[in-house]
Amino acid sequence: MSIRFDIEAQTQLLGAYTEAGRAIEGARRALKPIVLEAQQLLGSQITQPSRALAELEDVIFQMRLDRGDLDARVSLLQAADARTAYLLSINAGQLVNPTLAAQAIDSGWNYDETLLRQELMHLRQAPGPLSATQRQRIDELQGELARLDAPHSVGGRSGDLDSDLGEPRVGVPLRVSPGQAADRGRELIARALEDTADPDRILRDEFEAFFHDNGNLTIVLPGVIDLSRPQRGYDPETNSLRDLDQNAIPSALDSELANNEYGQRVAQWVEQMVETGVLAPGTPTAIVGHSFGSDTAFDLAADDQINGPLLNITHVFGAAYDNVHQFEEIREDTFAVSARNIYDPVAAAELSLRRGHHASLDRLTVELAEEVVDAGNSLRDTTIDLFGAVYGAGRGIHLSVPDAPDLNLVDEVVRSLEPNGLDITFEGAFDLEGFGHDQDSYISFVEEQTDPRLGDFLTELDTYGFTGNAVALSIDVSRPTRPQDPKEQDSEE
Repeated sequence: MSIRFDIEAQTQLLGAYTEAGRAIEGARRALKPIVLEAQQLLGSQITQPSRALAELEDVIFQMRLDRGDLDARVSLLQAADARTAYLLSINAGQLVNPTLAAQAIDSGWNYDETLLRQELMHLRQAPGPLSATQRQRIDELQGELARLDAPHSVGGRSGDLDSDLGEPRVGVPLRVSPGQAADRGRELIARALEDTADPDRILRDEFEAFFHDNGNLTIVLPGVIDLSRPQRGYDPETNSLRDLDQNAIPSALDSELANNEYGQRVAQWVEQMVETGVLAPGTPTAIVGHSFGSDTAFDLAADDQINGPLLNITHVFGAAYDNVHQFEEIREDTFAVSARNIYDPVAAAELSLRRGHHASLDRLTVELAEEVVDAGNSLRDTTIDLFGAVYGAGRGIHLSVPDAPDLNLVDEVVRSLEPNGLDITFEGAFDLEGFGHDQDSYISFVEEQTDPRLGDFLTELDTYGFTGNAVALSIDVSRPTRPQDPKEQDSEE
């Protein structure tokens, strides 16, 4: 058995209803003067023709109602087909087996991968000794499935230059454990932050989206790909918009989406999903971001062309970034939380960068970010002094990056910010590997927090439906290749 993701038959039926309605309406209009003339000739006691006209009018009215219902059904089918096709990474109109399609969605495979697994299972279960051709095919299937299972570590793939928003990778489904609402919200945030650190689940040129079974959406935004080893310009292997000097630094200067190409690309994806029926306008949405992803999450929530017309962004959680300047730009009905480890030097450097926003952004900025994050044996006072001295030299700028912190510097501080937000600083982990900026520090904080205001946020994630089962998709955010200007091409020739 198979089903086809298209609406050709429904569209034809809708057209037939329309034509039939027009024909009956035309007949009624043509009959009306004839009936009136017959009544005048035969007398008003002749009522049958008038009743016939009234019945025709009722038929027309009922057909209009039916056509409206059918039109709504077609729209629902279009949306369901588009969403399902996107979740399975297939083209609308492709023939699929519904049992395999359900298995694919539940297992976190795309449809083609499910077909490969089905073929492999049948070959392995074949009776009798296998032929050389069958053994060769098994080896081919196993190799292809291994590549699909781990595109980074096994296949050697960390991303590509393809910038197609319409071909996502299907990932590990979201399945939150039963339990208290706040605990389920905690598990959602932890899973999202874990994924931002996993090079297989989110490649260097991707972000992630959870398509919940109830129609909700959770967007997961990782940070930059070149923090520990910056380089000028975009990564030549991926053209990823998650770039430090090209996007993260300019975006840190304000809360405008116009200065954040990473956020703009996510917004373009949202627009495309709504236009094609994959997402309904006003879809309830939560966003979780880490580092530059946190900045981008707040930029998206603050944009009135995204938050409202396209998505109903009800919750935002940002980690490892100073978002204080962005809270006042976010709508009152969006519950926003920003969490920052006091031992996180990257968040501190970002804050100082914004305070010195009139400084030129040159290679020194990139080198200093590397000094902060990849300091080697420790984050010494000399590294911090170097950051401030070199970045501020000759510019009259003082960067207030803190010295390497002492233990027990501050306790957890939770501040309520207008219109509807929480800004949290906490004493988390500080080690020589992650320097307090890594996701583990923030996951531990979320799992151990006790403040009731953050508890309310986590509880709402569950009650609003963001902890329901979901398909995880990774979407490309490579910088699109711009077509060459004809004048430039002529000059080269």
